[in-house]
Amino acid sequence: MHEEVGLQYATEHRLLARASVWENEPGVAVDFLLDAIAAERPGHVLDVGCGPGWHAERIAERTGAHVVAADQSPRMVELAADRGLEAVVADVQALPFDEGSYDCALAGWMLYHVRDLDRGVAELARVLRPGGLLVATTNGRDHLVELLERVGRKPFELPFGRENGAEVLARSFTRVERHDFTSRARFGDRDAVVRYVSSMTARVDVPADIEPFDAHGEPTVFLARR
Repeated sequence: MHEEVGLQYATEHRLLARASVWENEPGVAVDFLLDAIAAERPGHVLDVGCGPGWHAERIAERTGAHVVAADQSPRMVELAADRGLEAVVADVQALPFDEGSYDCALAGWMLYHVRDLDRGVAELARVLRPGGLLVATTNGRDHLVELLERVGRKPFELPFGRENGAEVLARSFTRVERHDFTSRARFGDRDAVVRYVSSMTARVDVPADIEPFDAHGEPTVFLARR
């Protein structure tokens, strides 16, 4: 795990700080990905980069499938296990599962953290059965641009993002669909901005006189067929 990423997910606090600003959670992108997985009527589902198990728990409740939650962070695995899920510490670049073990896999807002992206995507394809479905989510280049402008940061350049994700997935999957959505984050005061920015990067100076504002999100869901 990258040192910076490891710091972000060593505990749940930074993730919760980021989640707290989004209005109308879980949002249409999450509803869409849950619908896509449920439509497969899966028996076995893998959630890689599962975090505290939010999505894995909902998938299990919705589908009745056996869901395995995997994450590189031992703390996230602990939290997922507390939800009654089978949870394992695992690296997407070397998944400890047999070929064709799963009907569906979810990689939710995590592939942009992977050091060897092609290897990670190839591993996800390997553990899916022939015809199996990968649901991979990410964000667009202008995600939270209003926030970034206020703290003097450039837009995100993600190794796996809305703009380039289909190309990455097509190297390991036979068919890829891209579905774009919008969302909204509310920053009600300076403290909310400080908490959010501090959760994902090194210290950034936030103007003392910053006013409440909304920032738009650009979530994207890719559906990739093995």
